Amino acid sequence: MKRLRHALSIGMAAALLAGCDMQPPIGTPATMLRASAIAAPAHSGKSWVLPEAKSTKRLLYLSNGSDAVYVYDYDNGKQVGELTGLDGTSGECVDAKGDVYVANFTDGDVVEYARSSTKSLATYRTNGNAIGCALDKNGDLAVADLYAFSSSSPGELCLWKHAKGNATCYMGGGPCFYVYPPGYDDKGNVIFEGQSDIATGVCAVLSGTSKITTLNYSGASCCGGGVTWDGKYIAVTDLEVVGSGVQTTIVRATLSGTTLTIRSETDLSDTCGVDGAVEVNAPFIVGTKNTPVNDKQGMALIGGNLADGCASLAFWHYPKGGDPYRSVAGFAPAGEAVSLAPK
Repeated sequence: MKRLRHALSIGMAAALLAGCDMQPPIGTPATMLRASAIAAPAHSGKSWVLPEAKSTKRLLYLSNGSDAVYVYDYDNGKQVGELTGLDGTSGECVDAKGDVYVANFTDGDVVEYARSSTKSLATYRTNGNAIGCALDKNGDLAVADLYAFSSSSPGELCLWKHAKGNATCYMGGGPCFYVYPPGYDDKGNVIFEGQSDIATGVCAVLSGTSKITTLNYSGASCCGGGVTWDGKYIAVTDLEVVGSGVQTTIVRATLSGTTLTIRSETDLSDTCGVDGAVEVNAPFIVGTKNTPVNDKQGMALIGGNLADGCASLAFWHYPKGGDPYRSVAGFAPAGEAVSLAPK
């Protein structure tokens, strides 16, 4: 069954974020959200960032699935900027310094922005519809093309060494015909979920190799989702059809050779979805350091819930899961990232 769930979020018009009291998860450190409210985004058509963003410890970047990325102070929920002039904003990633990379699905590229700035530092062009990205602790960049500008063409995974020079691109195939947002582990392996018309799978470009390898993985997923590093484990998004909707589970796994072994799981639930459905395609796990160099398991998970009846930005305890501890109704970002200021 072919289900290109990520593509459904591309081109979504930005809706106003409903005001919502944001409180921290019980027992979490100061790095978690402590804010009073997320304000409705100001969509001016121009890129802008307030001067105070430079001294903000944690910035939350939300792709609107269309032409912009909204920037918030993660701690107090205030909008402090907007990045515009984009096309089909999708998945995001951050590097060790906190610079933010935004995948443009329609343009087929990834744009790097300096942290707390409207300045674009580089553009990484791909051969298809860019759906997501990841960086490792050495600054290597991986970008996934869902498909090559045609839903009948295979996707690609493109890698830039130290995010410089020309990319080495690998064409998808087999169970990874379509390529979903990738994630690096702490060993420099880049892992991603894939999908074909008849199967799903998890694949990788293993460190030191120059090919895509299909991994041995016992997880059962109806559809591709994002992979990310949670500070301790490889976190794989597992989407399963339940009733008339989709249920989301975050599978924590370790990689040995070509075998991805499940260690534990987190089920996400929500009260807004039909039949209890939760559809989070590419979650972001907030840690105490920026993702590539984070070495402690994150304690909050952020995602756009696309399930029927939801369309919300939701915050879950991690790895506990369950219902969100806060939701912002009326806006389901196509991608999100938290950038921590370097110390």
